Amino acid sequence: YARTVLDDLRSKNQKWYDVFLMRHLLGFSVAEIAEYYQCSDTAISNILYKTRKYLNQKDDNSSSTVYLSLLFCFLMSKYFYIY
Repeated sequence: YARTVLDDLRSKNQKWYDVFLMRHLLGFSVAEIAEYYQCSDTAISNILYKTRKYLNQKDDNSSSTVYLSLLFCFLMSKYFYIY
């Protein structure tokens, strides 16, 4: 389910997808992402807000399903380090 949601997000907006993964899967801070994209922390926070809002709207059953899937991805990323 998480893969379907993330693929849908990627097709919607690649930058939203990249920022969302950097924050929630790879664990970068908002400041680190802002530095990478050479923009303000507020701009990254706005992207994350819009992304979460979009994902909640895409979830037909309940918003908890999306967050449970993303939590699973986050927890798995702690065991499989990406270098």
